[in-house]
Amino acid sequence: MTELGTAKKSAWDVAAMIDTSSHKAVLGAEFAAISWALMGIWRHNYYLRRVGEGHYDEFPDFAGLEKAQAPLSLLNTSGWGTSEGVRQEMGKDLKKLLGTAKAIKKDWEEWRFAKIELHGWDTLLQGYIKLTDQLTGTSQIFKTEKVREKETWQEKLAQPKWKDVILENYKKMLYIKEFVPMMRMMPFLSQLIPGREKDSPEPAPFDEFIKLPRLSAFLAGDGKPHMDKGAFESGKWMEAPRRTPDHGRITKISALGGDVLKQLTFINAHGQEVVLGTSQGVKLPTKDLPKKTCGLDLGYHDAWMRRITFLNAENEMAELKGKNHDETAIFFTGVGLCGLYTFDRPTDEAKDFGGTGDAFEVQFQWDPDIDDV
Repeated sequence: MTELGTAKKSAWDVAAMIDTSSHKAVLGAEFAAISWALMGIWRHNYYLRRVGEGHYDEFPDFAGLEKAQAPLSLLNTSGWGTSEGVRQEMGKDLKKLLGTAKAIKKDWEEWRFAKIELHGWDTLLQGYIKLTDQLTGTSQIFKTEKVREKETWQEKLAQPKWKDVILENYKKMLYIKEFVPMMRMMPFLSQLIPGREKDSPEPAPFDEFIKLPRLSAFLAGDGKPHMDKGAFESGKWMEAPRRTPDHGRITKISALGGDVLKQLTFINAHGQEVVLGTSQGVKLPTKDLPKKTCGLDLGYHDAWMRRITFLNAENEMAELKGKNHDETAIFFTGVGLCGLYTFDRPTDEAKDFGGTGDAFEVQFQWDPDIDDV
């Protein structure tokens, strides 16, 4: 067996071991690394086959081999088939690797999400939900305001319906901050196949669109604001069942403000708007979103949004904020989506959306930076 053959077999042995392991949920980073090694070996073999087949014009550094008529055995390429055969085999192996990556995603979700604990309870005057991440030791607290005696609505906060909202929100954040960065290079494996270097890769094992966790001052999970009766009965701090108009990708942001942001206006390239919030406040300057916006950072003051910040991988930003400097809760995506996804648009809002601290959802779209590979 040639040196390349030995290396390829070793790489596949590792990949197969991960594929069949009962612990592959925690081996995503290792699998991504060995997948790149395996496809890199294939690509190296392809180049050597091209030289062995006499395509010296493609490789100026090997021009001297044409006169020397070097045998294929000196290039460690014997027994590997033609260069076109190698390219076809690379495509087959890519499908196998991406299949394992999807299996790792499923196992990771089962393993990671099992580390989340939710407890709900109530005292005579207040309702609570506490989320604890057993892996990181961090926790979030969600609670109602203190009520008068004989009121009972606060007891309902601990119902499964509301615990599920909080759980699903946290799962989405873990996926964005942990799984996506761990497996971020898997979609780019296709660019190692000769002839596909500049093709835009498919998102596998990810999806074309990623929805962020539902956004609201309450769901930011810093214990403030305390849920009040009106917000609880309307569900506007936790539910977003109403679809917003789909005008395509957002390129600008505007707002009405004061001490806090009273209204958000998302604007597409044609000037069409999606408006969330009240009609009160002072109009703030319209801002262009940074090119390939991949991060979102929100600051809340009690039941209102105080600040909204869009960021990209080049540290460019567009920010709108109120005059109040006190932030009682924050939400930040991190940078895990950078190089992979771009901010697309708001998709859903609370049925009775009235303030910028009410619940709404946004999505990012697959838009990889192929020049960085």
